[in-house]
Amino acid sequence: MVGTTLHGLAIRGFGCYRLTVAPRLLKALPIAMMGLGCNALLGNESGITDTDVGAVAADAGLEGSAVNSESGAPSGPTAGEGFDLVVRFSALSHVGAQSQRELRLWRGGIAVADSNLYWLESGDTPALKWGNKADGNVTSSISLVRPGALRSTKVVGGGYLWLANAATVQRIDWGSSTLNLVATGKEDITNLVSDGDETFWTVAGDGVIHRKTDLAGISDLVTGQNTPVSLTIAGGALYWIALKDDEASGVLRTIKTDGSESVPRTLAALTGTPRVVGASATYVYHALKNEVRRRLADPSATTDETIAVDALDPWDMVVNDVYAYWIERGDPITGGSGRLRRVAHTENKAVTLATGLSTPVALTVDGTTVYVAAAGTLGANYKDGSILRITPKN
Repeated sequence: MVGTTLHGLAIRGFGCYRLTVAPRLLKALPIAMMGLGCNALLGNESGITDTDVGAVAADAGLEGSAVNSESGAPSGPTAGEGFDLVVRFSALSHVGAQSQRELRLWRGGIAVADSNLYWLESGDTPALKWGNKADGNVTSSISLVRPGALRSTKVVGGGYLWLANAATVQRIDWGSSTLNLVATGKEDITNLVSDGDETFWTVAGDGVIHRKTDLAGISDLVTGQNTPVSLTIAGGALYWIALKDDEASGVLRTIKTDGSESVPRTLAALTGTPRVVGASATYVYHALKNEVRRRLADPSATTDETIAVDALDPWDMVVNDVYAYWIERGDPITGGSGRLRRVAHTENKAVTLATGLSTPVALTVDGTTVYVAAAGTLGANYKDGSILRITPKN
């Protein structure tokens, strides 16, 4: 594609990228990213118009389909060897948790709860939606203000959904449609995780991790650190990345969830643009922009094992007792280059389960089945999102 390279196009939730634009599009700049919060273009942060980026991208021939950045040919999701892939839900608008503040927050926002699949949409009409995971029919929804996170926790006799909606933490019993207020923050809640008994979250603009238990009130578990992202719980411990403002470095940290530790432990200093962390009771995984690494969860462990060095920007991760799964979003501008991968804890070679995904932003695992939320394409204003189901072949 012949074009002009522009630097500094900031898309909230996606960070900053270099974008090559066809000459006929230059007249349409600057661009407002239709809810994605484009707030800096060519170094100009003063005034961005409300130009419809969908119409602009349509003029470039990008609308409605992922485009291969090398050949310009449309591409689509494809199952890896030994797996099947089907589109379970489609035509979703800004699918996934898309907070309006903080660093890289278009991530997560899909969960399995018993027979239903739940997901967030953050487009023109923000909502929590759900449908039967077997037939792909949308059955209900709840209107939201600004959905920032979604988690599911299984407990004896059922389970809970944990939802960040603007500055509130809310809980929904599996099978119910009633929102129950758990806590209220001072700013929008941007990270959220719970093990059923204790709930942890962060709010935009500070480095505090808040803790709420059923038996006690709200307390500050961790303070005085850089922005915490990618909270996860495993084996009675909370893990996260404390990310510096430049997003190029940070530290991997942990603390016990029961409050018995007064200060967190630093497991590793991270460079190379830290992205996401996942853990089981035995292993802790973390991903950089181009790498995935693993270490033992044992506090005495001091070394990492490199699992992948060819990652295409890991964006969400789920770890269970057998595997670590992660999505790689690929190029968020053109879409269509994302991947789903996994590795067994006993192996050190990643396996690709699916390719050709259009900006995957979230995943959840149900047994051996994986559901991936793909945000879609910039050309369609990310209103062409979908949820894909990937299963091993029999």
